[in-house]
Amino acid sequence: MSQKQHADRTTRAPRERQSAPVPVTYLTDFQHKPWKPDGPTVRFHELLKVVRFGRSTAYKVFKNDPTFPKGTPLFDTPRSPRFWWYDQVIAWLRTREALASNSANNRRSKEIKHV
Repeated sequence: MSQKQHADRTTRAPRERQSAPVPVTYLTDFQHKPWKPDGPTVRFHELLKVVRFGRSTAYKVFKNDPTFPKGTPLFDTPRSPRFWWYDQVIAWLRTREALASNSANNRRSKEIKHV
């Protein structure tokens, strides 16, 4: 390559890349839909979506909370996977909500009495 060719090559402006325009998406473009099961029962990974806690917390709740619905084994083996009735899980969540609101109301009434 001659010096002239080299000089032309180094002084030339770089070619601009042609790229497709990126579509702009806004938060309103996404429709948030709450998760619903396909049927009346949920398996363990779906149960975690319903109650919104992780696996280790789920196992602690199974062990320590007698009011949590017991899973029904799918088969007659000791290590059979379990399923839970979606309605029972929702009912358990509603009782937890009622207990929490009752305790909050009790705390407020005690604060008012002390004032």
